[in-house]
Amino acid sequence: MKPRTRFTSVVLAIVIAATASGWLAAKVSARQEDYENLEDFANILAMVRRHYVDEVTTRKLVDGAIRGMLNSLDPHSSYLPPDAYR
Repeated sequence: MKPRTRFTSVVLAIVIAATASGWLAAKVSARQEDYENLEDFANILAMVRRHYVDEVTTRKLVDGAIRGMLNSLDPHSSYLPPDAYR
């Protein structure tokens, strides 16, 4: 292999490795943020279950959260719980 070709191959490999590691770091960071947001949700869910004036089931709270999440996207997205879907 010519020195110039070898140099080009090494530089190309370094560029690809740097790009891949940056992409991987961004994916890990996004996943970390997802877990932090889910932790916030779990903490709020626990507080509502513990302190809300009436007893409320986790299922009702999760269904409401899903409904609200989908409704916030656009006017056409909505959630049908399993019993309503049947």
